[in-house]
Amino acid sequence: HGDPIPSQEGAIADVGDTRLVDLAPGETATVRRVSDRDPAQLRYLGSLGLIPGAAVELVDVLPFDGPFQVRVDGLERVIGKPLAEAIAVERTAERGG
Repeated sequence: HGDPIPSQEGAIADVGDTRLVDLAPGETATVRRVSDRDPAQLRYLGSLGLIPGAAVELVDVLPFDGPFQVRVDGLERVIGKPLAEAIAVERTAERGG
């Protein structure tokens, strides 16, 4: 699920708090962590390829908290806002970059 592993001294690296939901259409990112509070949700996201280390592009967000269209491994997927909020990412490129 991507949670950081403490060092021998017990320190935990800062993995940031950017979520997939924070990206703008056209931005790309690497999945860093996926919430593991719900095992079924974790399995579902895994089946979509949304796992730590995966490259993802936010293609579009439909209006009214509408679904998030993302590209993972060359495949477009559609997920709801709650799932997009459960995925921590690290931006890899800005829009148009």
